[in-house]
Amino acid sequence: RRERTIVSFHITDFTDTIVGKIFIANDQLPEFLDLFEKGKFYKVKGMPRMDTFEHDLTLSSISGIKPIPDFTEKRMDKSLEKRVELHLHTVMSDLDSVVDIKKVINQAKAWGHPAMAITDHGVMYGAIDFYKACKAEGVKPIIGCEVYVAPRSRLDKEPNIDNKYNHLILLAKDNEGYKNLSKLVSLGFVDGYYYKPRIDLEILEKYHEGLICLSACLAGAVNQALLNGQNEKAEEIALWHKRVF
Repeated sequence: RRERTIVSFHITDFTDTIVGKIFIANDQLPEFLDLFEKGKFYKVKGMPRMDTFEHDLTLSSISGIKPIPDFTEKRMDKSLEKRVELHLHTVMSDLDSVVDIKKVINQAKAWGHPAMAITDHGVMYGAIDFYKACKAEGVKPIIGCEVYVAPRSRLDKEPNIDNKYNHLILLAKDNEGYKNLSKLVSLGFVDGYYYKPRIDLEILEKYHEGLICLSACLAGAVNQALLNGQNEKAEEIALWHKRVF
């Protein structure tokens, strides 16, 4: 179609499988197929989406394929000081992760990681299952969320302005923090939903007790300011969060 071919292939880590799909110009197809060698392993980067033809999650918008070492050999964390993951998305992050909660906790236990956080996008749907699975495996659960922060008020819902948002990771350090995190996430849906469940700085300051915040990914407010060369603005945002938290 339009001198392009849909290449469909199965991607597996030998615990689960997902179909990958990519559009390739017909004149580039031989070069693309030459990337692959029998018996080799490859890492594929793309976006998981529901496919209307497959009626299942597929990996599309593929932006990178590169060879990697054989990963079937059992990997171990040999670090003297074990890692604690504080930014983790599971299948509860809508179309953003395919990570199974129980599997990732089993892996953390196998690697000797003492604790792990869950930070799904805008929701806490997986918090209870995560907590129970961590307790069953002797891994300390850290309940969190990567919230969406409105550019203005969570109550503002003007097209082409308020459909933009920043990310912020919030972690509960005690029961009060868990209650406040639950409150913030709920208000994001009840008051702030506009494309995404959004909170704002007003309620973040009001319900900050018992919470730890992290600057999140490149979509975080501090990181966005730095990427745009706005160093003073980045410092101002960082200092605001330091004062509140």
